Amino acid sequence: MKKISVAIVLIAAFFVSLAQPVKENGQLKVRGTQLVNSKEQPVVLHGMSFGWHNLWPRFYNKGAVHELVTKWNCTVVRASMGIELNDSGYLKSPETSVKLMKKVIDACIKEGVYVIIDWHDHNIHQPQAVEFFL
Repeated sequence: MKKISVAIVLIAAFFVSLAQPVKENGQLKVRGTQLVNSKEQPVVLHGMSFGWHNLWPRFYNKGAVHELVTKWNCTVVRASMGIELNDSGYLKSPETSVKLMKKVIDACIKEGVYVIIDWHDHNIHQPQAVEFFL
């Protein structure tokens, strides 16, 4: 009986690991101090943050996202876009910046996990931020 119970738990864990958090939870919102799903049920996300896209562009790809989802069990990924630092930041290289961010965003959509787009700016560049997010 104990072996059957363990087997059931392992099978259930396997199917839970195949679940796609976005499909399960839908649009998230904050209710008081709690993150809740579209059914108003509490949600806890587990994730990892990419470093600035312009410092570590080699990680901004679908393979890295897949690894985080399948091996690290991430349900959310933070893509951090460096705005000012060096010549590959968004202000000096917007096309490359958007291309790298889209790779992560598209991979997160395919994997069914949430993505946080971090406009990582140490100074205020509001017009550029508004343009980017529109």
